[in-house]
Amino acid sequence: MTTKILIAGGLALLLAGCEQPATTSAPLQTAASPALVATPVSNTTPAQQGQRFGKSVYSPASGVICDTYGTAYCADGTGISMSFTEQYLGAAAMQKFNRMTAGGSFDSSNFVLSNGVQCRVAEKACFKGKNSRTVDPAITRVLFP
Repeated sequence: MTTKILIAGGLALLLAGCEQPATTSAPLQTAASPALVATPVSNTTPAQQGQRFGKSVYSPASGVICDTYGTAYCADGTGISMSFTEQYLGAAAMQKFNRMTAGGSFDSSNFVLSNGVQCRVAEKACFKGKNSRTVDPAITRVLFP
């Protein structure tokens, strides 16, 4: 019996009893009673894998949080980032955010996500609610790695 490991899309498949290598062009041929075990494989952090913090808030990469609800934006450890907004949500989202904040004084280093979490760059922390003192450890770790 042979054992092969196939890695695809961040998932390692341990294929025991394979008669031929798995390819995308040929179906997998296995022995009468093969063992198939799926094991997650990753050398990235959960944030780099699209960790979610509610329906509209997620982290597309370590150090970045995006909120797709309403006027969508992304932020990093320095505050709301137009470059990350454009990179992860597109030029239209960046332009919409710029239009919304044009002409007024806007503090991009203090923001509230649609899940209620408020991030304050000066404190290098995110809190469980607006003006709360209870730290949200998961989002804080992502935004301030």
